[in-house]
Amino acid sequence: MFSDNRPGPDWHLTVTARGEAAYQGAFDKFTAMGYQPTMVTATGSGPDATFTAIWEKKAGRGTARHGIDTGQFSAANLNARRDGYIPVSVNVYGTSSSPRMVAVWAENPSRVSWTVTTSVPASEYQRVFDARVSAGYRPSVIAVEPGGMSYTTIWRNDKIGRWYAFHGMSAAQYQARFDEMTAKGLYPAWIDMENGVYAAIFGAR
Repeated sequence: MFSDNRPGPDWHLTVTARGEAAYQGAFDKFTAMGYQPTMVTATGSGPDATFTAIWEKKAGRGTARHGIDTGQFSAANLNARRDGYIPVSVNVYGTSSSPRMVAVWAENPSRVSWTVTTSVPASEYQRVFDARVSAGYRPSVIAVEPGGMSYTTIWRNDKIGRWYAFHGMSAAQYQARFDEMTAKGLYPAWIDMENGVYAAIFGAR
């Protein structure tokens, strides 16, 4: 586990809201208090799906969706681009044959160029990764889909200094990368795991 103790905005963490109705209840509660979700993860399917979210009080508008399929997620991204938003969090739960997405979009006043790739098979992911990076993009989120055999990724064309991204790792491989990266002064910016398959992004604080 890694935590960052630098000063930041007022925030709250909800752990294991079980089921979409419970997550909706948490969403309604915290947004009524002036919080916005900034990162949401989910795993499992149906009534056993569990959600964990970080909520922050911060300036600017945001929007979020959950329980949507890949087609609805693509449509939501089109609407977000039209309305000046950028995706900042996405996670995939459900089953490999019926995946569901939970996602968060925030205002994009700097007009950072972005794109999303959805359900890229593990066998194709490195090729997609190399092509996006060559075009000037970096992954800001890598979501491992149910079954651990495909990835949904948010790509941003901006600069953050040094970063590294890894996918297709076991728990032991992730721990080895964590030790290697933190020894270089880099820290996890995103971690996801499904079915024992890890993906992670590391950067400077």
